[in-house]
Amino acid sequence: MAPWQYIVASLRYFRRVHLAVAAGVAVATTVITGALLVGDSMRGSLRGLVIQSLGRIDAVLLAEHPFREAMVDEWLATPALNERETTAVPLILTQGSAVFRNSSGEVRRATQLQVIGAPDEFWRFGNDPGGAAPFNLESGIALTESIANELGVKVGDFVLLRLPAVSSIPADSTLGEREETATARRLEVQAVLPESGESFPARFSLRPSQQAPRNVFVPLETMQDLLELEGKANAAVLNGRLTTPDDSAQGPAFYDIRKSGLTPDLSDYGLKVERVALGDDSQHAYLRISADRLVLPQHVVEVVDKLYANAGVQPVITYLANRITAGEKTIPYSTVVGVDSTAQLGPVLDEAGQPIRLADDEVALNDWAAKDLGVDIGDVVSIAWYEPETTHGRLVEAEPLKLKVRAIVPLADENGAPTAAADPAFAPDLPGVTDQASIDDWDLPFDLVEEVRDADEQYWDEHRTTPKAFVSFELASRLWSTRWGTESVLRLLVKSPQVELAVVQTLRENLDPGKLGMSLIPAKRQALLAAAGTTPFDGLFLAFSFFLMASAVMLTALLFRLGIEQRAREAGLLMAVGAPPRRLRGLFLVEAGVVALLGALLGTALGVAYARLMVYGLNTWWVAATAAPFMQLHVTGRSLGMGFASGLMVALVTIAWSLRRFARLPARQLLSGDAQQTIANHTASVGSRILVPGVCIVAALGLGLAAVRWEGEAQAGAFFGGGALVLIGVLLAVRGTLHESTMRRPTSLSLVSLAARNARRNPSRTMLSLALAASASFLIVALGAFRLAPSERGVGGFDLLATADLPLMYDLATPEGRRQLGFSDEDNAKLADAEIIGFRVRDGDDASCLNLYKPSQPRILGAPPSLAKSSDFAWAATSEGWTAL
Repeated sequence: MAPWQYIVASLRYFRRVHLAVAAGVAVATTVITGALLVGDSMRGSLRGLVIQSLGRIDAVLLAEHPFREAMVDEWLATPALNERETTAVPLILTQGSAVFRNSSGEVRRATQLQVIGAPDEFWRFGNDPGGAAPFNLESGIALTESIANELGVKVGDFVLLRLPAVSSIPADSTLGEREETATARRLEVQAVLPESGESFPARFSLRPSQQAPRNVFVPLETMQDLLELEGKANAAVLNGRLTTPDDSAQGPAFYDIRKSGLTPDLSDYGLKVERVALGDDSQHAYLRISADRLVLPQHVVEVVDKLYANAGVQPVITYLANRITAGEKTIPYSTVVGVDSTAQLGPVLDEAGQPIRLADDEVALNDWAAKDLGVDIGDVVSIAWYEPETTHGRLVEAEPLKLKVRAIVPLADENGAPTAAADPAFAPDLPGVTDQASIDDWDLPFDLVEEVRDADEQYWDEHRTTPKAFVSFELASRLWSTRWGTESVLRLLVKSPQVELAVVQTLRENLDPGKLGMSLIPAKRQALLAAAGTTPFDGLFLAFSFFLMASAVMLTALLFRLGIEQRAREAGLLMAVGAPPRRLRGLFLVEAGVVALLGALLGTALGVAYARLMVYGLNTWWVAATAAPFMQLHVTGRSLGMGFASGLMVALVTIAWSLRRFARLPARQLLSGDAQQTIANHTASVGSRILVPGVCIVAALGLGLAAVRWEGEAQAGAFFGGGALVLIGVLLAVRGTLHESTMRRPTSLSLVSLAARNARRNPSRTMLSLALAASASFLIVALGAFRLAPSERGVGGFDLLATADLPLMYDLATPEGRRQLGFSDEDNAKLADAEIIGFRVRDGDDASCLNLYKPSQPRILGAPPSLAKSSDFAWAATSEGWTAL
């Protein structure tokens, strides 16, 4: 009989055993292939989210300060973008909320919305550039389907859209707005974007994630009108060949914003350069560099100092004093300037025209203020002001500063011409104040509590913001420095009008947009890298399935060993008639290889079904693990091939290991049907019974102690690693016991004794059975150990978390702060014994606030209707009984 005929006949005759072995191989291959495919599905699904979220958008320009729409067109005309065939569209991106009152009077609110002000060209950035726009907004609003369902609206309904008001002045500064922090408009719902396909623009997001973004789309012109940003935007999306072969993988050169060709106008940073005449002499003037946020960014000051260090740059700090007092006389609301005088720019000069250097305890008054206060040189005046930064909206008046009058500077010379001190341009422009006709008309975020006299109004009519007092620059920088900047204006002496244009152009070329709040982000590139991730998902799922694979391998070995033992007489007969043991082992290995091949093929096919089941489970039963049901099955030839090859290789190695001892048995023993290797009487060594298992257990304990200081995946890995070491140690100890005195005469014939003797008769088979059961038990116990009961750890014991769409400028932990936010006296009384903590999410004046509540009677606490005056809240409960408001 030819070898192949023998193999075919054996496969047919022992088909039941071979089917069992093939099933074991199929299980191992299924697990390996399924784990690889789940990893592919995770990566592919995350990549799909990026494509759905960004469409054809490659890069995004973000800016802290609104810039001109025309800046985008100017940028597109530069060679850097022109040669890359780039298209760009300006946007306004902000956060907001929407409110809808239905016909029955019920009010519904949707918060934490991403509001996108976009022109019609934006819709062409979808994945189908030739396709028609999904909708045409005229002056209404488009909502995603989930938000429309949350509000209970349909096309044709009207919703109230509320957005944070845009202000250049930081809200936490003394002059920052704290009351009117929002703007609203009633808009018609003109489109509801279905999320069934989850395609652009419904999923548009600069930070793609599993969670569907809460998008609201409004025409760009409507947003500009609502936020009073005519012709401006705060973002732009770009598409084109933005990465070239010369760009490094770590960071494409194009995304260095200074090399991208972008040269914003100074107004795009909120900066202004203007020529101011010194007195009535238009031939002698200086350039004033100021910012609409009232203080200059430090980067601007550094660049100007570097460029014009030899031109005599004069930094100025201007601040509003509540009052200047001398004795019983007081001047209310005066500008005080911190400046170091120069001969060319003044303002504090002696009779010879030389600058007077003021000490930190000295002040110079103009002659109007000195006369009004009735003071002379050497007298003492006190100045009071509000601290430049507020906390929870509270204005804090600083301790009045007493200064000695060093000089009195005139506002006009002997010819009646204004002097260098008579300059209202020391103060930067402040809409609502510097453009008002009267002090009574000032639009300030705080009440004018000081009495304004007719003399003060007359001074305003004649001199506007001309300072009444001058102090040293060093003193002013200590008193009125803020985290947004210190200098109010920079003054630069010029000799001709042409210098102004040169200074503007020089500043445009030397200012770094990145240091002034503009950033160019390779959004799609970063998102795709993040989707690929640093976590090998296939390896992670393989690790999770390790014990299942190990069980399948041990089951395969056990089934094959049982099948071989049934063929002991056959093998003994072949060896007795002259078949070499090596050839016999080869025939059995080829026969088993055919079985393993069929099992691996079946396992590869089943691996696809297994992966589909896992993906379904991650989208339904275990959706909490992925935050949202976003996964889709991705089948790749690479994973199928690796799964098939790995399953086949594991099966062949397992079968070869099982055959290694079988072929060494003598033909005489096999002919008797005994396939067990004879084990002589001996006592197992101390090392095999005690030392090695002890080392494994000690190592497991050490790993557990070390994991106390670890976190996350490292802790989980230590748990499974320690458990595996304990399992191995115990199994090795049992193995040593099985090999000890195997053939001792039994002392009794009880059932337990017979079972123990039978277990010792075939230690390898016994160990495989024990390892199989132990692995399954360990897996069940390990998974159960991670099902922890809810506890207060991680939430600090608080019951309620509230987030605000708008900055909260008042302290919710105080009755006065809650009253300012619109809480009624009744609501305030309910919160009297509540523990409230407020903190900022990020540094900056536009930061949202999170507030945690732990009321003693949580069920009676409600959100006051008047809260909408300042902010919209999304309430989330962590204890039974809370409902979302």
